[in-house]
Amino acid sequence: MLVTPLDPTQQLSVTIVVRRPTYNGTTLQDHVEGIVAGTHLVLDHAEFRDMFGATDDDLDAVASFASAHGLTVENRYHSGANLILTGTAGAFNSAFGITLNQVVADDRTYHTYDGELVIPDELKDIIENVLGLDTSVVFTHSARVYDPDTVGSPSSVPLTPQQVATAYNFPTNDGAGSCVAIIELGGGYTNQNLTSSFSRIGITPNPTVVTAYGTNNPGNSDADIENMLDIYVVGGIVPKSIIAMYFGTPSQSGFYNAVAAAINDTVRSPSIISISWGAPEFSKFMDSLFQSAIVKGITVTVATGDYGSEAVSGNPAYTVQYPASSPYVLACGGTTLQLNPNGTIANEVVWNQGSAGSGGGVSNLYLVPTWQAGLTSKLYPTPTVTALTGRGIPDVAGNADGATGYQFYYGLPNIFDQFGGTSAVAPLYAALFARIASLGYKVRFINSVLYSNPQVFQDITVGNNACPAAQGYSATTGWDACTGLGSPNGQAILNLLESGRPKVKDNSGNWVYVQNIKVKTSSSTWSNVTATYTKTNSGWISIG
Repeated sequence: MLVTPLDPTQQLSVTIVVRRPTYNGTTLQDHVEGIVAGTHLVLDHAEFRDMFGATDDDLDAVASFASAHGLTVENRYHSGANLILTGTAGAFNSAFGITLNQVVADDRTYHTYDGELVIPDELKDIIENVLGLDTSVVFTHSARVYDPDTVGSPSSVPLTPQQVATAYNFPTNDGAGSCVAIIELGGGYTNQNLTSSFSRIGITPNPTVVTAYGTNNPGNSDADIENMLDIYVVGGIVPKSIIAMYFGTPSQSGFYNAVAAAINDTVRSPSIISISWGAPEFSKFMDSLFQSAIVKGITVTVATGDYGSEAVSGNPAYTVQYPASSPYVLACGGTTLQLNPNGTIANEVVWNQGSAGSGGGVSNLYLVPTWQAGLTSKLYPTPTVTALTGRGIPDVAGNADGATGYQFYYGLPNIFDQFGGTSAVAPLYAALFARIASLGYKVRFINSVLYSNPQVFQDITVGNNACPAAQGYSATTGWDACTGLGSPNGQAILNLLESGRPKVKDNSGNWVYVQNIKVKTSSSTWSNVTATYTKTNSGWISIG
């Protein structure tokens, strides 16, 4: 490893995250807890910006500081509570009182710094995080190529997204009217990839895939595989959904900006975000974004990783990945799914092929969420059962074994191969929720509801996630740190969500479901109250 001072003329891009205001004494965290408890309403983009977007005064203060040190404000965002600054390494050294260094390691080159960040007194209460000065943490995807020589996998019987959706009893529709956001930290896709992949499973024309943020750059890395795995699973299940791609770099700054772009996209307004990238948990740097998603009614699904109870391959410690470990997302682990000739489930166990398997374990960053209170984990191979000491992952699971995975084309050469990984599970749940959204209901933050109703899952009780160096956890009856609550029964999840929804009669006398009921109780105040009548854009409707 070679460490040298970073060239002071090298251009850098850095993200500054600022505080969010309180609204009438309510913090963003308070509002999240209110939504989970059912006492607070989901907000639209404009309401969120007005209540919890960064203030002009705070953004201006950081912009003035940047200008004084020769840095340029490329973008500033109220809803994302962030500014993107560009400038030379020398300018950032001066601004924050550090010495940036370049590190050349065996596998990559990155930069970090010596010294403590110096934040001016007038900004200490404003700046919450500085992302991009240290790029030592790299986020990786969880797509795994199928290896026919892998020990522990069944004979290869590749499945299509439609087959998996049918096996899991997803509601039957094409996702029309929904939008799924997919976060990618590199790579890209081509029109040829889309046409070749989807035509072989009878989907024409191709799903609507748009690059909503960042740069679609196929051919630059194996991240092309991740791009197409995500698109193929979502597009194969909801071909009429808009699939919006948000690209960043595999750094904290790039990750934050891509997720912020998806959550605050007022053009496409995705109701589901799928993330298949992670790193060993070290920081909660995106939690305010995930809280924002909850407040806006956006569901975030995240892959838990592919190394069992290790966050990275070869680490013998019990560790988990972030952002899957965040309590504000739905963490998605993996199974090996085998079907009967009629398409029903023949067998399903924990995905563990020896060299890779379902990521799961207990967080060292987060306390046990209220909806996981009382749960236990069982170590493998010992029979030791202990109460959760932190947030447990995964929450849910689904088909991830490469042997029962998906075949598609990827990259500039349009390569054909077969893949699995928990990277296939986050988009699987995103597609399920897109089908539900297509029926007129946004899933929103669902964790607490699912944990209260485990009957909407197939409980996976066979297997473990000890791979390849750590001992891991065992599957058990009920929640476990291998497959969470289990694999989904999509129709049962839809029925569960619909059972608690209010119904109203439209102007034609038909009963329809509604998202929220907001009633104006005075000339200027909207409240969440019970009323006999309320008004929509099409007229007055009676509440059932």
